[in-house]
Amino acid sequence: MKATIPYIEQKFEEFNQQMFAGQLPKLPIELSDAKTFLGKCVFKIRKGKDGKNHYYDFKLRINTRIDLPETEIEDTIIHEMIHYFIGYNQLEDASAHGPVFLHMMNTINEKYGRKVSVSFKGTREQNEQAIDTKQHWHVVAIVKFKDGRYGVKVLPRVHQRIVTYYNKVGAAKEVESIKLFMSNNIYFNRFPNSSALNVQYVDFEEINKNIKGAEPLECNGKEIVQQGKEQKSRSTRQTNADKKLWHVIAVVTLDDGRCGVKVLPRVVPSILSYYNGVSAFEEVTCIHLFMSNDVFFNQFPNSKTLNFHIVDRHEIEKHLKNAEKMVCAGKTIIQNQK
Repeated sequence: MKATIPYIEQKFEEFNQQMFAGQLPKLPIELSDAKTFLGKCVFKIRKGKDGKNHYYDFKLRINTRIDLPETEIEDTIIHEMIHYFIGYNQLEDASAHGPVFLHMMNTINEKYGRKVSVSFKGTREQNEQAIDTKQHWHVVAIVKFKDGRYGVKVLPRVHQRIVTYYNKVGAAKEVESIKLFMSNNIYFNRFPNSSALNVQYVDFEEINKNIKGAEPLECNGKEIVQQGKEQKSRSTRQTNADKKLWHVIAVVTLDDGRCGVKVLPRVVPSILSYYNGVSAFEEVTCIHLFMSNDVFFNQFPNSKTLNFHIVDRHEIEKHLKNAEKMVCAGKTIIQNQK
């Protein structure tokens, strides 16, 4: 069964009267196709004059990606209503599922014969439903441990985060090696995308089977390059360091205010692929394209890999003063103006 908004509204009112003494006001209900949660009570937080957090603007989101039995959908709604009750009444708890939450959950389970739980452990079929079946490009780290185990980590396609992960995890005493790849195999959609310093352990044969055809990447501790091209790239940069070479420059603005620079091949399909691919990143606010022959940009590797180098905004603006603006218009790139 997949929930609908009228169904959720009906169950919300029913459980509100039965389990929460009708104390919970109605709230907006949204359906979600997310693969990472069954339900979520979302809200905003502001700091009060008393120094404490105050919660407001609550919304209830219920996942419709996974086909669940009705009882499990009901338990999911109740789970999120407990979060709503705690937040709406400004109750303090030690964590998201701290003592206050657990006491309410256990009381409801015992009194009403429910099976509300802290986390959801689905069947193999249900877990498969949660996996996105669309092809997405991922930066995949394959970590080999000294005890013979292997781990997979899907990283944000942000240059700084990849390098940080590579350096810190690679320095761990239990790690033997890390290899980086760019892959669009949907197998890797099942892994959470984050920069947390962890892995998910996977059988080597499983990794080996799904990493075939991926594009190897190399990290030299400071930058990410396509495997086998680092030496050539370095040599080219040294030779051309002072030459005025025309580059296509992508300036990427992130939602935290930082800026990234990417030098792209002067090939329309590669520029479009990069523009559309990086625009889809959650942390990216906008991308601007330029044509420039400023020697400052000679230091950046020229590739179509979906990454970029974090650079000070003022430094970028200084070297783009005489650049020619370009515009991505559908399936082509057009020159705009200086």
